[in-house]
Amino acid sequence: KSPLQSEKSPLQSEKSPLQNKESNIIKKWNEKGINKIFRGQTTKKLLEFYMRYSSKYSFNRNLLANFLEIAPNSASKIIQKCREIGIMRMEKRGVYFFTDLG
Repeated sequence: KSPLQSEKSPLQSEKSPLQNKESNIIKKWNEKGINKIFRGQTTKKLLEFYMRYSSKYSFNRNLLANFLEIAPNSASKIIQKCREIGIMRMEKRGVYFFTDLG
């Protein structure tokens, strides 16, 4: 093996800041019980949606439904469950934000 193959570069040994942020979000969501409510695939898609909107931008149920490729009624149920565990909040009727996890 060449010296390059035997040593790990700093890029290989550490997670990127984005991966660290995602890990922290999942950890905080799991503390709130998201893993008991949703399947892993749904949680992963919600994480992708969170990374896009964070707690800075609002969204509505149709936007979430289109992103998850589900019916608006199903998106409403997801939003309701997320509000119950405290990872989403309603600003006004039909306008939602993720809660700030910082």
